[in-house]
Amino acid sequence: MVCGKSVLLGGSAVAVLVALCLVTEPATAQPIDMLDQLGTESRRMFYKMLEYLGDYDELEDEGPQEREEKVGSLPLQTSNRVEVAAASGRDEQCKLPPRRGVCRALLPRYRYDPAQQDCIEFKFGGCDGNANNFMSYKQCMEACKGV
Repeated sequence: MVCGKSVLLGGSAVAVLVALCLVTEPATAQPIDMLDQLGTESRRMFYKMLEYLGDYDELEDEGPQEREEKVGSLPLQTSNRVEVAAASGRDEQCKLPPRRGVCRALLPRYRYDPAQQDCIEFKFGGCDGNANNFMSYKQCMEACKGV
């Protein structure tokens, strides 16, 4: 495994971890592939990065106190957040196009396909999805059947 690549982990808590490197010298750089190896502040920063993706750099400009206040209350779990605001009602939610998201996990989820009038399994990346994203076939059909 090479630094900068993604690392797929098992378990429900962490589905994917972007490989971070402990860089002392390039020849001895080792990827961190276990969340337990990260300190508390590094874990918070990692989850903040997952939450905001491109806005992670905002932590760099702040001092340690502001950074701790900003990330101190974050739960230590990956975000499976989906955009619910885009779907104001049942019909709109179930008609949203498939959206895998930008993260690289391979979480089995279900989305409703109005053309087939059925729920179809897809692989969710773990973040940045939309509201047409259900944990089970049953939940999907209960929410969208007949749309």
